[in-house]
Amino acid sequence: MSKVLRWGIVGCGDISHDFVRAMNHSQRPNKVIAVAASKKERAEAFRGKTNLSNDVKAYGSYDELFADKEVDVVYIGVVNNLHIDVSLKAVKAGKAVLCEKPIGANVKETKKLFDAAEQAKVFLMEATWSRFFPAYQRLRQIINDKSLGKVKTASVLFAGKLPANRFCVELNQTPINDIGSYAVQFALFAFGERPEKVVFDGGKREDGCDLWGTFNLHFSGGRFAVVSYSSDDYGPSNGVVTFDDGYVEFPKQFWSPDTLKLVKGTNEPVLEKFPLPEYEGYNYGNSAGLSYEADHVYDTIAAGKTQSDIHSHDESLKTLEILDEARRVLGVKYTVD
Repeated sequence: MSKVLRWGIVGCGDISHDFVRAMNHSQRPNKVIAVAASKKERAEAFRGKTNLSNDVKAYGSYDELFADKEVDVVYIGVVNNLHIDVSLKAVKAGKAVLCEKPIGANVKETKKLFDAAEQAKVFLMEATWSRFFPAYQRLRQIINDKSLGKVKTASVLFAGKLPANRFCVELNQTPINDIGSYAVQFALFAFGERPEKVVFDGGKREDGCDLWGTFNLHFSGGRFAVVSYSSDDYGPSNGVVTFDDGYVEFPKQFWSPDTLKLVKGTNEPVLEKFPLPEYEGYNYGNSAGLSYEADHVYDTIAAGKTQSDIHSHDESLKTLEILDEARRVLGVKYTVD
């Protein structure tokens, strides 16, 4: 790898826009050198919209970008049902890959992609950006140093109205693998292990798309998490982890927090702030934090590793195992099931 990590952006939608803009805040020598869309005109328009220079190559197909020998790593921000196929092409072309979540629709197809990446000996990671926020890393420190004792419970309710394009079983895109996956990964991050038992309840629409769900996750030692999502209303969307001697809360936007509240025993709460760069026309809240995962990719590749120490292939599979079971219970079927 050259000192500068050279990125190619695959897919020119809203999340790719935010990722490119967030790269302006990267603390590593990350550089976008190419973008690709299904049509060259779209790639050129995206280049202008994200204020990339005209030196950045604009391709009218993904294959052209994968063939570019100057590209070290690709960010894949295409629609959900293309994640596996497009990532697989990138891996087979020898590119390192950061693919938006959900990296796959189920465990079966995702394992095939991970196997291909391991065989090709290239870096591959699902872009579960939450894990790389400083507030999450601070929570990890509290868990590891046991300053509040052992983790006992975790809880979250992710409530937010989703647009119509998030409800499409034909595209393997429904609320459970959008906001539901965020809720599940929060619990898994807190406990650092697979649950011993998964109990799920939820509701769905007549078209087969899920609307809401609650996961009761039973962990070792009688510990548990209750995490829920709801796609047709609004709520505080905070996340709480309790310990023997206190608790930690992300007061809002638990999936991209800039504040952590720490309470020890009956003491007054202590607020720890992790300010993000000023808002600059992003499509999604706190998108400047996408730079944290880009920097982690840089560090991991620079260290010669093909998997993240923070969000490994197995971490992605842990979440998908739970989502697969929940969809089975609710009767939500994707085209790849």
